[in-house]
Amino acid sequence: MHTDIEGATRIARIAAEFDWKWPLDDPTPLCDAAGWEPVRENGVMWLRTDLAVNRPECYVYLENKHIVHFAAPVTDVADFRAPSEERMPPILRGFEDLAEAFVNTLGPPARYEPGIEAMIRWDYPGIIVLLDASFVAVTLSLVRPEYQADLDEYAERERLGLIEDI
Repeated sequence: MHTDIEGATRIARIAAEFDWKWPLDDPTPLCDAAGWEPVRENGVMWLRTDLAVNRPECYVYLENKHIVHFAAPVTDVADFRAPSEERMPPILRGFEDLAEAFVNTLGPPARYEPGIEAMIRWDYPGIIVLLDASFVAVTLSLVRPEYQADLDEYAERERLGLIEDI
């Protein structure tokens, strides 16, 4: 499994220094800064990245027709059908290597959660930079701070048992 440490840290640095304007309706300024290309297919927008991974794409998440979250795999995406004992060790090694490089680039994180679903993040006034390990890849996310605050509040309410299963 390949991990694009150089490409991922370059994007994290660009995101941390980028002049984010919210609400964000157009990814072109970020694409220009990152060297990525916006693509629209069948009414869906995504970004073609220059990351050296087997799926060089960035997913664009919208809320009320505004961009709130970008998510790009920064490792190769593993075959989800492979046993987890084969898939997870390289993903978690990739996460640890990326986390170390990000700390060297961005400084100490705001949050770090080790484990099988590891996560590390940096909170900036204009953007949240987040790395997380999933069951198929390590993903770099760039999230609108207000949207991340809503996600954090929901997670906390769920942790406290204040969210009922439907």
